[in-house]
Amino acid sequence: MKNLKAMLIAAGALGFTPMAASADSLLFQGLTFTLSPGAATNEVLFSITGTPTGDWSTVNFLKAFSLKPTVAPFPTNATITSNPSTSWTVDPNTNQSGSGFCDGSANGATCFLANTAIALQTTPNPSPPPANTFPTNLSFDINFTGTGLDLNVLHLQIAFIVNANDTKKTGNLVSEDIVVPGPIVGAGLPGLIFACGGLLGLARHRRRGRLA
Repeated sequence: MKNLKAMLIAAGALGFTPMAASADSLLFQGLTFTLSPGAATNEVLFSITGTPTGDWSTVNFLKAFSLKPTVAPFPTNATITSNPSTSWTVDPNTNQSGSGFCDGSANGATCFLANTAIALQTTPNPSPPPANTFPTNLSFDINFTGTGLDLNVLHLQIAFIVNANDTKKTGNLVSEDIVVPGPIVGAGLPGLIFACGGLLGLARHRRRGRLA
């Protein structure tokens, strides 16, 4: 009986063990934009990797981006840290339009403006730039403020520039939704029931064997 209890406890632990959270991504003009849930409530991890192509083929810096949930309620504010590190201005209810630098008005969007543009590579290309020598590898940890937020699908806009002091984006602004999958739960209660049922069946079988 002690062995059976131990097995049931182990099965319970297995049934309720969460698996790692997953992520989804968007590939656009050579860059992969990936969103995944963070450990905290309303925390989203955002990364950009790859080598820019198309009308981004000359860009060297990231200046701004915005994220907007596709359903209300919307965030009231947010904080952000980035790697490489830089300081940010966060503008709630703002997206990107003309310059791409948090100059639009959009209910629910949160715009992140880098006070010092982030270089997409260690040594940015001179101006005029030759072909880029990436890959890019940027990461961001964003914590939205608000209650009842649904961050499962976020709408992305982003602004890249050629020179650090440019006052307008270069190339496409992007305007695409990206799914942010939630944690993938393990077997959970159905798995626990299945595992316990199997163990109880095994115990009965062994008991019948002893009685025989």
